[in-house]
Amino acid sequence: MNIQLPYENADLNVQYLLAKNTEINTTSSMITVCFLAMLFIMYNTSKSVIDNYKSQNIQLQYMLNLLNKVYKLDLDLSDLGELMNTLEEKADESESESESESESDTGSGDEENTNNSNETINLMVTLDDNSRRVLRSHTKNRSDSNLVIKGKGWKLD
Repeated sequence: MNIQLPYENADLNVQYLLAKNTEINTTSSMITVCFLAMLFIMYNTSKSVIDNYKSQNIQLQYMLNLLNKVYKLDLDLSDLGELMNTLEEKADESESESESESESDTGSGDEENTNNSNETINLMVTLDDNSRRVLRSHTKNRSDSNLVIKGKGWKLD
């Protein structure tokens, strides 16, 4: 293989090859450092996500055990598919029981139905003392505004 060097002088060619070698070493070192930094960031991110999911999984298992003890559901916590089916069946049973109870209560009196329909549901959201609730009435344009838009000219006062 015949390589063309840029200079006729042998000393300049040697210096040129040494400079190219240094440039290649520096570039490869920079690429390696960037790769290792990205690898470190990805590892820490994935580790924190996995730790978060593990802690949530432990809390959910603890909550299932408590539900199993409190409501005596006789759940098998080892098989998740069977557990889901059992919980769905229990939920369907409780919904059907509550529907049958509500149907038996509806015949008791018309005054209760009118009182229930007239009751207002309190959907007020509690906010911190530092936060401020913005109502639509506060966002309307006011006449004391500096901005006046007229016709084609879009005149600003």
